Amino acid sequence: MNVTVTNIAFEDDGAVPSLIDDAIGRAIENIAPAWPLESTVAVNPFVGQASKRLAEVAAQHQRLIGTDTLQPGDWYLGKIKSGAIAKHALSEALDAAPYCVKPVGVAELEDALRAERASACKVPTLADIAMTATGTDC
Repeated sequence: MNVTVTNIAFEDDGAVPSLIDDAIGRAIENIAPAWPLESTVAVNPFVGQASKRLAEVAAQHQRLIGTDTLQPGDWYLGKIKSGAIAKHALSEALDAAPYCVKPVGVAELEDALRAERASACKVPTLADIAMTATGTDC
């Protein structure tokens, strides 16, 4: 996470300035809850990412941990072909999507799903580097 701090002067009125309070709130949203793992069912890999677009989160997960969070394009194309995903619903969703960069229509969306996704290179972890350096996985 990148944090930018600027020189801001505040009057000492005893209250936490709203800019700092907002920054603290955003930081808290990006920190996974901490508890003993034996007391949990699973760790949510999406904690702190609710404000991001799904495509952005999927690309980040692919790059950082090498996992796909989305089905392959062929899976979605099959659902569209079978009618499980209705083309008119996709058209409505595209019209309602507030994003500047998006397919112009359902045909362009289907073309994008047909395009082969390039697999991103996973960023090596410290454990990956240690295993490469030592030749051992323990």
